[in-house]
Amino acid sequence: MAYKTQRSCLINRAWVYILLIFFTCLGCFDQQAGGNSAESGNPELAGILMLKGKEPAVLARVQCVPSDFNVMHDTLPLFFKTTTDSLGHFSFDSLPKGEFSLEAYDQASGERLLIQNLEIDEDSVIEENLLPTGVLRIGVEDLDENDSGFVILQGTTLYRPVTVKYGTIFVDSLPVADYDSLVFIPFGESVENGYTLARNVTIASDDTLKINASLLSLSLIAPLKYPDGDTLSSIIRDIPLAFRIDSTLIDFDVLSRLSGRWTAMRGDFDLPISLARYDVISKEIVFWIRVDSLLVEDTLSLHFNEGLSTIYAKDVFPESAGYIAVWHFDEGDSLVEDATELKQFPGVSNDVREEPGSVGKSFFYNGKSSYVSIPNSASGDLNFAIDDTMSISVWVRLDTLNTSRFVYGKGATQYHLKYLYPTGWLFEEYEEAETGTTRYWYLPDTTMETSKDWTYITITMRGQETNLYINDSLITNEPKIGGYESERYTENLFEIGRQVFPLSSNSSGQYFYGAIDELHVSFVSRKPDWIKASYWNQRPTDYWPRLKNKKQ
Repeated sequence: MAYKTQRSCLINRAWVYILLIFFTCLGCFDQQAGGNSAESGNPELAGILMLKGKEPAVLARVQCVPSDFNVMHDTLPLFFKTTTDSLGHFSFDSLPKGEFSLEAYDQASGERLLIQNLEIDEDSVIEENLLPTGVLRIGVEDLDENDSGFVILQGTTLYRPVTVKYGTIFVDSLPVADYDSLVFIPFGESVENGYTLARNVTIASDDTLKINASLLSLSLIAPLKYPDGDTLSSIIRDIPLAFRIDSTLIDFDVLSRLSGRWTAMRGDFDLPISLARYDVISKEIVFWIRVDSLLVEDTLSLHFNEGLSTIYAKDVFPESAGYIAVWHFDEGDSLVEDATELKQFPGVSNDVREEPGSVGKSFFYNGKSSYVSIPNSASGDLNFAIDDTMSISVWVRLDTLNTSRFVYGKGATQYHLKYLYPTGWLFEEYEEAETGTTRYWYLPDTTMETSKDWTYITITMRGQETNLYINDSLITNEPKIGGYESERYTENLFEIGRQVFPLSSNSSGQYFYGAIDELHVSFVSRKPDWIKASYWNQRPTDYWPRLKNKKQ
């Protein structure tokens, strides 16, 4: 059927002449392609293309494609191609008689146009809008997983590489149009060996058309058996564990197109789960799941179900399990969210940048101006006294070992963790005395070799007992004790990455140089087995437990 009988946008010949004279007089056609200008004769096809936002489609690629064109082996001659000018105008001359498809593509916006069965009258003018494209999702029972090929539309240059994933093919970037038939051609085969994938489909803008496509479900499993050679001596209950998903486990290109929810189960029981990171670019997902018990050898399962709500449980780090604040540093360098149930201690970052961490991402501190400050922390749950019960764990990676560096704490004379050059990791806490304060500091008895690799440091306190753990080993619980002339000062905020002195001095120092990740604070004194299991789980390599595909 000729285009003029289907569309209302063709303008009568008189108006064509007026438009063309106007274009020529003003010199509007400032962008030309070989063989496609208005320098001589009357153009057989001219037009104006606009974007969805109503601005002109500037420098959009435009082409007329003969109805017998085969994209698999034909090459479109230059005189069938042109480019719009600064006002969105285009023109063709010397087109042969016949039916065509008019195609246009704006690279900046990704918007496209496809008009099929276009029969060009002498001096035809088209005024059209380019639109955001759509997607076809089609179930293919006759193809095997990972079969690859191309989808084409005869009589156009449409040519999309596709691969079967989870029994489904996605055909991307389809212009808004009615399609008589889309043909699938396996890699290495000719058009003759292709077959019709879909007939009589209508692609809408910014939408996915589903044909015979079932809702997708995926399953992963994680044996909770302890790492070879390691054992735990006691039951660990309600421990949050990190679970990482990468491109070896799922196809991120497919999953990023779907809306659904992950659920975690142990046997027939749902487990609390929260999403810490979902990065399509780096192909990484990090979930935290609260596991009820780690004494019995068992298997945890993780399931994705398309169509379910994407709202996740918020009680992986509940107040009932002792959590005060948990910072994953996975939200980007401008956000410092508190992942606990109460979410009372979100942070404010300054001059940090995001980089790979022990779990997901971390913050990198430049040693000069980087830090994170926690508002509303001068008093309240982070304002620990020397005889309180608490645990603080953190992953750190030093990038230099030749100077002292501050990790976290509430100022210089309350409590803090730092790297003390050249001795090693040091935790200090202060107690009020008749004159000044009494200082307690915990560090190795002898100088320890400090690594530039990721290191897990945990402090636990209960009454008068304080323990310093490095990785999964207790280093000391015997303090060195001394006097300090300054009074114990508790009005500073909890800070990460710099040491702050009493507000009256208005000074700071010992900025951290390196990366900090997974800072967890609770009002429970964690046991050695808890610390060991958390270390196994959160370490950046050889971590436990590992997810795998259910079929493996």
